[in-house]
Amino acid sequence: MDKTQALSLLWERNIRLNKLTHIEALIEWDRETGAPEKSGEEQAEMLELLTTYYYQEACDPMIQEAVKSVEEADFERSEDKAMVRFWKEYYKTEAVLGKEFVAKWALSVGLAESKWLEARKANDFAIFEPYLETLVSLAREKARIIDSTKPAYDVLLSLFEPDMSTAKIDSLFFKLAEVIHQLLEKVDAKIDDSFLTEDYDKKALHEFCIKVTEQMGFDSKRGIIDLSAHPFTTTLGVDDVRVTTRYTDKSLIDPIASLVHETGHALYDQNASLNPAIRGTTLAQGVSMGVHESQSRLWENFLAKSKAFWSYEYPSLQSAIPSLKEVSLEQFYQAINKAQISPIRVNADELTYSLHVILRYELEKKLIGGELEVKDLPKAWNQMSTFVLGYRPKDDLEGVLQDCHWAGGTFGYFPTYVLGNFYAAMFLEEMKKSFDVDKALSEGNFKLITDWQNEHIWAKGCIYKPSELLRKCTGKELGVNAFCEYLVSKYSKV
Repeated sequence: MDKTQALSLLWERNIRLNKLTHIEALIEWDRETGAPEKSGEEQAEMLELLTTYYYQEACDPMIQEAVKSVEEADFERSEDKAMVRFWKEYYKTEAVLGKEFVAKWALSVGLAESKWLEARKANDFAIFEPYLETLVSLAREKARIIDSTKPAYDVLLSLFEPDMSTAKIDSLFFKLAEVIHQLLEKVDAKIDDSFLTEDYDKKALHEFCIKVTEQMGFDSKRGIIDLSAHPFTTTLGVDDVRVTTRYTDKSLIDPIASLVHETGHALYDQNASLNPAIRGTTLAQGVSMGVHESQSRLWENFLAKSKAFWSYEYPSLQSAIPSLKEVSLEQFYQAINKAQISPIRVNADELTYSLHVILRYELEKKLIGGELEVKDLPKAWNQMSTFVLGYRPKDDLEGVLQDCHWAGGTFGYFPTYVLGNFYAAMFLEEMKKSFDVDKALSEGNFKLITDWQNEHIWAKGCIYKPSELLRKCTGKELGVNAFCEYLVSKYSKV
């Protein structure tokens, strides 16, 4: 097989396999938004079957021959280099697992997700415990198969954030936690935010939120917005990116922030798939979870919790929620940026959010490293929460059953939320060199911002590795300084 034939086959099969991931996403979407309670077991079996089929297709000897044919080849197009890199990574991290393990993993995840929902309803970790034990055991095995020379957690972490290690994260997180705790001692915890938790018209707020997503550039002809217990974004096709939010939280800012956050994710995926060079392939998506998270957190916090953003949007929100007409813009701005320790990660303020992630990071490192048994996790969670957050959860819902991530087997995912903050701060720092971001926000010229994001990040999809993308955009390596400077600047004034 010559180089041209091999490359053509790799592109063709990649597009075919990408459609299988979209079918899987459709099942997951249904599980989260409307499937009957008792459908979980069979859906888990469907996912097992689909995952096994994907594995068989991807491990076709013809594809393996094609990969070998181009392994040492040089390519002019960055897209071709990225496609070859995708396949080499697949055989290094996925194909090596074997069909039996892949099927077992998919079935175990499907069952665990159903039992996590059941455990949440009953507020009882014991229901979920044996299923989580299975996933932790399988995650350790997965890491050993992929690379037995590295610590298991480092292997799992690199599946979400390439070239990242616990050693690097430990140093970054230590400095960040220090800065956050110093700021918490200085911020005003007595800011009045009571008006945010008054009863409000959910329909009116939803209409306001939808309008904001449209202003941000969300294409409703290529995506939909629905409701779910846990807000998320998923891609079901090149022109089908779906977002959920919820209106069950006490504060009216929470659903706004959630939907803006998820729209940040959606804009990345919608725009990546518009690049004709990578459309329909696995390259037309976020390059890593950290970079993907940077786009959602950039919008949720750095932009949509700024005074400039609300100087434009606040009159519309006041029309939707008349009780806010008695609240000044300054009062509203102070309230939505109030920083204080709270129990729930997804509702945490911008300053303390990272502490929630650090808590989970420390626990899952111990779980995967064998220093912590699953049966001891609730107690360990409560102790770690007391140490990191200064808050002891009152039950499993406030503690160990909060998040769906471990039920999905995504060990190593949590740190990317904070890494996303680091990326976002560095991207924003660079964006400000091109134009006045605050002026663009205050005038409602969001397109100026999204055009910059598309040019420097979204349209590039997975063509470059995260570190290379960051260097091309900022000329720097990933670090904590820009984010710490941003927090100090903002919370010294709030």
